[in-house]
Amino acid sequence: MKAGTNAREKLRQAETELLTAQRLQVRRLIENAKAQRFVHSTLFMNAQSVLVNVMGELQMTENLIGAFERWEPEAA
Repeated sequence: MKAGTNAREKLRQAETELLTAQRLQVRRLIENAKAQRFVHSTLFMNAQSVLVNVMGELQMTENLIGAFERWEPEAA
């Protein structure tokens, strides 16, 4: 198995877990909106921030893998 293929599989797994986390956070926000209460803990706010940051890192990593897969070193 090529390194790029293994990396892409790990990225797919990470994306699945990130989407699960995002769905859980959205569900909590919807529940609060329906109950008309908007009390969020510092931990929840931090979790949202971290999720957004990690999703950005995932996208950047996918782009880097694509660049390295297309890269052809010059012959010396």
